[in-house]
Amino acid sequence: MEMSELPHNRKVSCDETISHSLREQLLVLDAGLSVQAASKSFYTAFQVAAGQAVGRKLADLGNGQWNIPDLLAKLTELPAAEGEFADLEVEHDFPALGRRTMLVSALKAAGGNGHSGMVLLAIREKTEGLRAALAGIGYAVIVADQKSRITYMNPAAERLAGWGPGEALQRDLTDVFHIGNEGSSQAVESPVTTAIREGAVADLARHTILVARDGSERPIDGSAAPVRDASGRPAGVVLVFHDIGNRRKAEQNLEISEVRYRRLFEAAHDGILILNAETATALDVNPFMCGLLGYPREHFLGKELWEIGVFRDAEMSRSAMATLQKLGRIRYENLPLQHQDGRHIPVEFVSNVYREGRRNVIQCNIRDITERQHFTRDLAKARQDAEAANLAKSDFLANMSHEIRTPMGAILGFAEMLLHRSPEECAQIGCIQIIQRNARHLLELINEILDLSKVEAGQMKVEHVSCDLPELLSEIISLMRPRAAEKGLGFEVTFHGPIPRLIQTDPLRLRQILVNLLGNAVKFTEAGKIDMQIMDEGAGGPRIVLRVEVIDSGIGMTLEQLGRLFMPFTQSDASITRKFGGTGLGLTISRQLAKLLSGDVTATSRAGVGSIFTLKVDGGPSADAEPLQDLTEATLPSRIDQEAPAAIRLRGRILLVEDGADNQRLLRMQLGDAGASVTSALNGQVAVDLATAQAFDLILMDMQMPIMDGYAATRELRRLGVTTPIIALTAHAMAEDRDKCLAAGCTGYLSKPVDEDRLLRTVHEHVGKTAHPVPSANVASRIHSSRAGDPRIMAIVPQFVAGLPGQVSRMTSLLQELNGLAGLQQLAHQLLGTCGGYGFAPVSEPARTVEQSIKAGHDRASVTAEVQSLIEVIRRIDGYDQSKENN
Repeated sequence: MEMSELPHNRKVSCDETISHSLREQLLVLDAGLSVQAASKSFYTAFQVAAGQAVGRKLADLGNGQWNIPDLLAKLTELPAAEGEFADLEVEHDFPALGRRTMLVSALKAAGGNGHSGMVLLAIREKTEGLRAALAGIGYAVIVADQKSRITYMNPAAERLAGWGPGEALQRDLTDVFHIGNEGSSQAVESPVTTAIREGAVADLARHTILVARDGSERPIDGSAAPVRDASGRPAGVVLVFHDIGNRRKAEQNLEISEVRYRRLFEAAHDGILILNAETATALDVNPFMCGLLGYPREHFLGKELWEIGVFRDAEMSRSAMATLQKLGRIRYENLPLQHQDGRHIPVEFVSNVYREGRRNVIQCNIRDITERQHFTRDLAKARQDAEAANLAKSDFLANMSHEIRTPMGAILGFAEMLLHRSPEECAQIGCIQIIQRNARHLLELINEILDLSKVEAGQMKVEHVSCDLPELLSEIISLMRPRAAEKGLGFEVTFHGPIPRLIQTDPLRLRQILVNLLGNAVKFTEAGKIDMQIMDEGAGGPRIVLRVEVIDSGIGMTLEQLGRLFMPFTQSDASITRKFGGTGLGLTISRQLAKLLSGDVTATSRAGVGSIFTLKVDGGPSADAEPLQDLTEATLPSRIDQEAPAAIRLRGRILLVEDGADNQRLLRMQLGDAGASVTSALNGQVAVDLATAQAFDLILMDMQMPIMDGYAATRELRRLGVTTPIIALTAHAMAEDRDKCLAAGCTGYLSKPVDEDRLLRTVHEHVGKTAHPVPSANVASRIHSSRAGDPRIMAIVPQFVAGLPGQVSRMTSLLQELNGLAGLQQLAHQLLGTCGGYGFAPVSEPARTVEQSIKAGHDRASVTAEVQSLIEVIRRIDGYDQSKENN
């Protein structure tokens, strides 16, 4: 209590003063400065018992600790009555407290109740300013005496420890300050103990937590320091600490960030270099960068960029660093880095400056762009290929237009001629043969396009059946030799080693490939010969490998042209297309077909010298295969010796469902001429009505019609219980179209345009009638006109046939003349056109052979043999009278 708070005229008793001052450090002295009484807090603070104080002089109190001359003099000088002084500063060594500065206030009260001249002495330590300061700071402060009793605890310490104001005072420090390890929650040694034991400042252990009174935990940091008196003896301890929860969170976040950064740094798929911004030398490098250039980490540290191969030289490196310092960022798109093995790696180099602690650093990100460059090149090539493909398709469409219009023009032109000229003129010109030849060319063109579509769609199907190889080769050779002879080319066939009689393959597709390769050889060869070489490359092994080489002496190809050879829609160059024609699909289709037959087509060539096309196909297992030794073209089976096909005759009623008037008329004529009774329907609905009202032996059903198409009509007939065989007629030639027809309920399938022989054979198979073959004795010797169905032609055929012996006689005479070959060539040319026009097509090929042989300048013996062959064929014409020769 402040002495100034006591009024001068107030008279208080010692007991009352003490009772109101239990928490103050008070002494009651008599006029002689002897202790009459003291507050409990005085005894506690100065460690003096009441028996040791009362009645003793102030100067003798507590072993003389209050023998303070300045204080005693001041008290002696107090006025006799109502004297006082306040806050006298007394600095002294107190045995119990150590050196302290005390503020002493005194009041000399008026006597009364036996206490006249009593002096009230109020004592307090000069700490109030310090206490106010400590109360306002954020750090927690606990002061304990030598016996570990808490003598001071500021509000921050009370709040963290969970104690109310003043509640912890005089308590043992260990009851208030509970600490443990953050990770294990186990108790740890208090820094107070360490400070007292070692007599020096002791820090809290890392990761220390304070366990508050309510059991809550919080991380703290701080230290404890011993307090000494003036003589240097320990007088207590002061503990200063603070809550580091926010700091620990920040540290944990920083630690997490550092771990994440390090993981990214270590696992990055880009090279990363960290440089000192001042010296531009490497401080750190990630593993990817080490692997990228093939060096260990130590190779990079302390070096500048140019020293590790990032820049060409020191000048370039320092120039780049100067730019970086100025702009804060630099980037190079295609910077070559040199690997340890000497090769260069293209990289993208990006560098940035940023702050790291108290210094600037440079982060360089280095990305290997080898794959990107490959991808860019591949993309550019793909774009070029796509553009080339589009251009090729455009060229193909232009070429296709030409390929279609050319034969179409011939067909239309010669059909017009048939309408306006006499039969004799048309026969002489060969209009029918020209129309037929161009129509077949159009059909081949359409088939090529369909084949390519099937191949590209993955729908081309091949079969593997037993195939008579010599017979197949004989057929192909007999087909291609006349074409070569027509151009005056030699045609040689050579067999190497034993050749299997039977192979397992698709004969139709094998024939297609070989005809295409030989046809190309003939097309692109103007002089010389075509050489066909056949061998079993797998002889002696488990499987037959048929190898056929087609060698020509044609125009040949450059390496660039060879590179485009098997691309669809292309030929070696545009001039080839203009000069030789064609769609450019044949070789593409042939190679794809060969691959489907477990083989391939390859080519070698020299421009101006010729080309070699090699076909390889798998022929199946070689076990049990019959090898043919010393095979030659002469020993191949001859198709001329085979029996002519039987003339098919039909009986029965056929319902023909066809909406196209011309196709309907053609089919009716072909079926009617074979003996069938034909009823026609223009659409599926009419067909359903007729088939449910009448009995038919067979239905020929067009699948694309108005009102009701063939699919719907077939399904409806099957639903109604009609079991009559139904043969589908469709212009669609894909395998899935056939499957679609069969799924609708059709019995069989024919694709348009329908070959007459195939039509009649298919119909015959289903109506079950017996064919009536022409007697075999006449089959090989007589040739009948194929125009038997045309009365106008047949009316003049006898006259034409009657004149043939004279033509034969003239040929014989010309052979005898020295200069007769020119006339013989002209006569053969005439027979080539006229015989075909009158329906005697077998004469055309030998006549063409004679013409070309003479034109090519073959020796007379060869020409004579070919003329004799032609004469033998002419003599087989039905109605020919050999007796009129030489008449």
